[in-house]
Amino acid sequence: MIGISINTNGIVGDNKKGWIRELVDRNSPLFVGIQESKLLSCDKNVIRSLWPRNYINFAVSNSVGASGGIITIWDSRTFTMEQNFIDRFFVGVVGSWVGSCNKIGLLNVYAPQCSSLKEILWSSIESLINSVNVTWVVFGDFNVVRSQDERSGCSFDSGEAGVFNDFLSRTGLFGLPLWGRRAFTEIRNSGVFGEALVTATWAEPTLAITPDNLLKNKLKKLRMAIKSWTLDRYSAQNKDRDTLSKNLLDWDVKAENGLINEVDVIKREEWLMDLNRIDQLLRDDLKHKCRLKWAVEGDENTKFFHSTLNVKFANFSIKGILVNGNWEDSPVAIKNAAIEHFSSHFKESDINRPPFLAICSASCLMLMQAT
Repeated sequence: MIGISINTNGIVGDNKKGWIRELVDRNSPLFVGIQESKLLSCDKNVIRSLWPRNYINFAVSNSVGASGGIITIWDSRTFTMEQNFIDRFFVGVVGSWVGSCNKIGLLNVYAPQCSSLKEILWSSIESLINSVNVTWVVFGDFNVVRSQDERSGCSFDSGEAGVFNDFLSRTGLFGLPLWGRRAFTEIRNSGVFGEALVTATWAEPTLAITPDNLLKNKLKKLRMAIKSWTLDRYSAQNKDRDTLSKNLLDWDVKAENGLINEVDVIKREEWLMDLNRIDQLLRDDLKHKCRLKWAVEGDENTKFFHSTLNVKFANFSIKGILVNGNWEDSPVAIKNAAIEHFSSHFKESDINRPPFLAICSASCLMLMQAT
């Protein structure tokens, strides 16, 4: 049995639908689970853009604002749904495979970031599994790992891991080995789709007379494609950021009127996390641009500063001086003239001083008279 589970981080934009459709067409899965679709509504036209075959059925949990959204799609010729369970954080379907008497449940999960909400979710899933006596296949984005070895590049929460492991033990669930070219839990705009864009653009036919012109034209076309893709990505990020900012402002107005409930508080936390994630992506892009600009223009900047210093050095350097009405440009003559000039400032014209012995005798006489 082949199934696909993928976190799209928003299914609109960057040709994600086409990429998922191609992935389904190439692997022929029996079901597909999509997390974080960010779709407020999902109809059959959207599903057909993701599934290349005509025989389809699906179950959906729409997103709340700009976060969440779960889609489960399956081949209606091989799986018949008898029951479904729709929640904000999971979509479950129960049915039977064609030609088999055993019933099976497909549970597509997109867990929240908040630890307390995760515990509530694990409890809800446990109740569902215990109440419906079928073989369950649970998949999705759980936003938690079982051990520190599975966490790379960020902090590890041993408390969350312990609660999750206890949940798996109580329900009898166990992990299955994943198969695929690349193991990942979430698609970033600059990751898989960027590689697909480069591959598709490079494979396009290009007219050229010589191999040098062919390479030049391909690189030019690739540059234009990457530029267009980057502009679309920034536009989508800015649109999501504006939507989140507006939602937070509306939430503040609602809070001033005293109309906030527990669900609104959870929404605000998720909006803030999404907004921080978008801001972090923008900061990472700016950091990368600064490093790239310095790598490319660093020598030019160094050349500019050195040329400025050289000009100042040339302007303030001593080319020559007048000595007794004569222009001297010889370094030795300039040095001697400078020594003589400053030495004259520390010479006294009148050196008529009393001798040291006379001063000493007078001092001794004054001391003798005092005693």
